[in-house]
Amino acid sequence: MGFYDRREVIIVCTAYIKDVSCHLFGRDITSGAVDEMRECHRMRYLSEPEIVFLLSAQDIEIPEASKFMTRTTLDRRTWNALTVGRETQCSTQ
Repeated sequence: MGFYDRREVIIVCTAYIKDVSCHLFGRDITSGAVDEMRECHRMRYLSEPEIVFLLSAQDIEIPEASKFMTRTTLDRRTWNALTVGRETQCSTQ
């Protein structure tokens, strides 16, 4: 497949679980043939406080958290995030 002509994502949110349904159309660059693909899967996502809690329990601080690939500020609509973690105590091993 070369590229996707159309992508439709339907998200149903319940607590911290999202049902993601994708309806994709792919076109083969060489032949021009088009295939239709459907996918549905359930995803669990973490909130920023959960990430901070889980990492801090392992002595890891978060010097940076931003929207993935744009490095802009996170907000409630952010789907993909980049979180940088740094160990707060150096291991002596």
